[in-house]
Amino acid sequence: MSARILSLHIYPVKSCAGIDLSESPVDRAGLAHDRR
Repeated sequence: MSARILSLHIYPVKSCAGIDLSESPVDRAGLAHDRR
């Protein structure tokens, strides 16, 4: 079984809506600009 990513979202502010992305750099902490 292989995994597929169907959609990608970040949530820079906890109480606000997410932002849809088509791509994003990833570092050790996760997606760039996502809240930590």
